[in-house]
Amino acid sequence: MLGNRYMEVRYEELKNGSPEVLGRIFAHCGLPADTDMVARIHSENHISRKQYSSGDASLNTLRVKPDSIWKERLSLTDRYRMHRWAGALLMELGYAGSDWWASSPTDRMWVRFRSFLWRIGRGFQGGVQSWKLASVDPFEPLRAWRRS
Repeated sequence: MLGNRYMEVRYEELKNGSPEVLGRIFAHCGLPADTDMVARIHSENHISRKQYSSGDASLNTLRVKPDSIWKERLSLTDRYRMHRWAGALLMELGYAGSDWWASSPTDRMWVRFRSFLWRIGRGFQGGVQSWKLASVDPFEPLRAWRRS
């Protein structure tokens, strides 16, 4: 569909790649760039020089280990939501396995249990809302009985 207007570049290529990767991107975009300029841009903006967080210094120590930031910072619920939204693409691109979001077998059981409770809660809330919207007061017979 996009033909030669589309170029797929993986994050790992940019992170671990040489200036040639950046040169390919410049060439694909039709931007003039000589080898020295591309090498300079690559060295000045390499991830090893730009990886530090200006807002949260605790992330700097986590960046040393691959996959440590999301494992440390995302809750089980957040990881599962991410799996629901992007899990198929992550697996297709080879970034994740089918249960990447679960740290242990109990995580899988807990998410299923919480989903079950969430559905029950949503059903109950819907019932209460329907009850509130009903034109008949469900407690009217009780109130009439107490008045007599």
